Amino acid sequence: AGQQKAAWISGFFGSGKSHLLKMLAHFWVNTDFGGSRARDLPRRGLPDTITPHFAELDKILKQTDTTPVAAAGTLLGGNEHVRRTVLEIVLVAAGWPRQYPQAMFCFWLRDQGQLDRIRGEVEAAGKDWHAELDNMLVSPLIGGALVKAMPENFASIADALKALQSQFPLPKADITSSDFKKAVGQALRQGDQIPPTLLVLDEVQQYINESSDRAKTIVEIT
Repeated sequence: AGQQKAAWISGFFGSGKSHLLKMLAHFWVNTDFGGSRARDLPRRGLPDTITPHFAELDKILKQTDTTPVAAAGTLLGGNEHVRRTVLEIVLVAAGWPRQYPQAMFCFWLRDQGQLDRIRGEVEAAGKDWHAELDNMLVSPLIGGALVKAMPENFASIADALKALQSQFPLPKADITSSDFKKAVGQALRQGDQIPPTLLVLDEVQQYINESSDRAKTIVEIT
């Protein structure tokens, strides 16, 4: 498949960098704006130098039977843990919980073939799935659903919650590069394919500020 080089967008304050990034993300997934697709909206059409690339993207999507992902967000407001901050943008774009432990729990449920069942149990009880996941380490509803779905693994609600607390704790430090790569792959996976994915990080320079450690990790992620 080869390697796609990254690009850095530079410009003065107010020059339209963030707007350009947002438009790029919409063009990537060809967002539907009430019946009109993003790539059809420019009055003069997209430049001839660009349209062949989107045609190639659409060809790849058809061949792989996948849906494109544009993971776009600002790093400002993120925490000091760079990999987790970037991972949260990918997780949200792919429809997973923002927090690392909750996402890993969902990946585990998917691998066990129980994700839809556990989520269905929670929602049948009138609860929002993502809101309940925020409290999964103490949620009797999730614990009870695990006991019901996987009695061979969990003898009681208390047993299930204890296992969650042990297996999916909130990391006190940043995750490793290996964990980051694995989590991104799990988040993006559609069947046995990784879809064409655009990762857009805004306000990177402000986030790095004068931290050499953050700069090094951003380069590593890139």
